[in-house]
Amino acid sequence: SIVDVGGSVVEVIATSGDPRLGGDDWDAALTDWLCDTFAQEHGVRLTGFARRRVLDAAVEAKHVLSTTATTQVEVPFLYGDLGLNVTLSRRKFEALCRHLLLRLVPPLLEVAQMAGIDIAEDIGTLRQGDASLAPERVRRWQQRVAWRWQRMQRKLGSNPQVQRFPVGVPVSKVLLVGGASRMPCIGRFIKRMTGLQAKPSLHPEEAVALGAAVQAAVLEGQINKRVLNPFFKESFKELRAAAEAGRTGAGVRKGGAKG
Repeated sequence: SIVDVGGSVVEVIATSGDPRLGGDDWDAALTDWLCDTFAQEHGVRLTGFARRRVLDAAVEAKHVLSTTATTQVEVPFLYGDLGLNVTLSRRKFEALCRHLLLRLVPPLLEVAQMAGIDIAEDIGTLRQGDASLAPERVRRWQQRVAWRWQRMQRKLGSNPQVQRFPVGVPVSKVLLVGGASRMPCIGRFIKRMTGLQAKPSLHPEEAVALGAAVQAAVLEGQINKRVLNPFFKESFKELRAAAEAGRTGAGVRKGGAKG
């Protein structure tokens, strides 16, 4: 996601991603390699609980390799007296999972294109792009977002806090969210593609929970802020009233769920 923060407004400019890609895919790729290694050494294919034990060892190895260069993967008695004992390096692990890392390229290119930001493929730098050169579908999406912001500004009057930021402003900071972003290859990938150093300023596994806690506090009225979203017809005041009605069993919720 590309987010614009400033003037007391947080706006999601564009978002993209691969919903079927996550840390579990790295675990599965390493597990497959470890099971293949065992089969080549002992001529036995691991299934059931034995494969589950290898998966647990693969997860632990992935975590260790986030901070060290090598680790020993040892799982005894997988098939009778036969066990697994492999020295795994970070370089080998990243080579096994390189195809997964490459799946991050299309979403990154797409979200940059939607935001009007150009990625120079020769040096890997996010720089301001020419929005007029964007494909027709991207321009339509940008116009729709701009129109919704203008409509919201008219409803709120001359509120200086609601300001629509120009398209194509260069990205200045990268925040990594999710436990999988602890892997060094993720930071290097971002550096290679954008030229920006992804410095850990938030706990990656707590970032989503922190955002949910802030939104819950807004809904409960504990934070005296308005959260504006041009794609939501309901205001957060109405959502809070609906939430309170839901707790008391009164009221009828209109429309579908909002994500």
